[in-house]
Amino acid sequence: MQCAWHRLRLAVAFVVLLIFSFIPAVRCLLQQWLFMSRFCQRGNRDPSIDLFFDPNDWIDKLPLLAGAVVWQDPGTPQNVAGSLRYHRDWTAAERRDLYYAYWNARMDVETGVPEAPPEAAPPLGVEGTLYPRALAWKVFVAHVGHAIAADNAGWFAWRLGAMTAAQLAFLVDSRSLFHWDPIAGGTYAVRTFDQNMATPGDPVRVFRFLRDHDLIAGNSRATVARVLGWCRSNLVHFNNSLDWQAYWQYGGYPPVERVLAGTFYSHATDPPQTHWTAGCHGTGGFLKAVLRTVNIPVESLRPVVERACEHSLCRFPLDELYLSHGDDPYSNLAYSDPLPDPDRLLVDAATYGAWFGAAVADNTRCDNVGRTVRDLAIADPSSLRMMRARCRDTASGAADDASQVMLELRGPHRGPYVSADLRAAGLWTRLDEAIAAHGGCAALPPE
Repeated sequence: MQCAWHRLRLAVAFVVLLIFSFIPAVRCLLQQWLFMSRFCQRGNRDPSIDLFFDPNDWIDKLPLLAGAVVWQDPGTPQNVAGSLRYHRDWTAAERRDLYYAYWNARMDVETGVPEAPPEAAPPLGVEGTLYPRALAWKVFVAHVGHAIAADNAGWFAWRLGAMTAAQLAFLVDSRSLFHWDPIAGGTYAVRTFDQNMATPGDPVRVFRFLRDHDLIAGNSRATVARVLGWCRSNLVHFNNSLDWQAYWQYGGYPPVERVLAGTFYSHATDPPQTHWTAGCHGTGGFLKAVLRTVNIPVESLRPVVERACEHSLCRFPLDELYLSHGDDPYSNLAYSDPLPDPDRLLVDAATYGAWFGAAVADNTRCDNVGRTVRDLAIADPSSLRMMRARCRDTASGAADDASQVMLELRGPHRGPYVSADLRAAGLWTRLDEAIAAHGGCAALPPE
């Protein structure tokens, strides 16, 4: 009945609107009604779809969200860095773009955002993904529309209305995707230490991947853990060559959708299809781009500024949880038998503060990068990497402090572990027991 009544109203109004369609506001309303009619049959089958929902009106009613939906305009000679424009100041055309982006996402229609936009690939010798203004706007509004559609549809238990302004900013502020950069040719640039090394894709397609691979759980923490589990099972660290084209067949940062699908390394002979990631910065960007399609904000962190430790860590503010290193999910130090629950890769705020807080010395913070997987390896040293290290030490007769085992566990500044403490805690005994359970060193598969 909703659809039939809606069509009757449209039929009566259509003639009137056509007469006055020379008026811009009337023409805009006519286009909006025609768009609603296009989806009427779908809405008639699904009573949860409100065909009269306008995301712009909804934003206007939620002060925190209205203050978080921000677009960074290009700079001017007077303001080179660009200026911020909140949703309340958007033009009618920009609001209409959001309206269409919302309905595409709500109806599971792709937004037209390319997975690897050629116009955003940088010139030879330049690193990054550099969006021209029109494409940057399209990417931004697609993600905002998707975030609101997912919330309005109730696809997840966690809701935008319960988030803080800071949490919302990671989802609906254009600077969470890229920054206006006058140095990069006046484009919107994805920055390594802000957005990390990732080119976001179509949020509708990325969301479909998570949905179809059962990576969305009943709460945000469990969803993060499922995605980390997928990363552990699939992602492979590249060789740090920064040869983006060889790994992802794209000159910009790794396209998220190609990481999900897998690519072929072009410099190898008959290479397998592999889910390559650009290390901790690539994984940080990947997690931000993927989890934002299920309205889970992710913040990139760089708690150590020294050159030897320019690593990327992740914060998940909805649950105030952290990764001690972007590479943690696929570190084979923690590939024990059985594999630990991926939730154990996450540490709480107190632990993060003890490892990386302002009061912690920089050298110690550097040594604590990736500490979670090393703690897991100490608790259960049955990973092949740990057992092989112990076998090499047994063959060479190396002392504990000079052992391959300690080399695996230490950071650049030889912390945070003391070999005598680990010996007293039974690490070497557990290692020998794990090796024996696998049939001895000779029975371990080769590296």
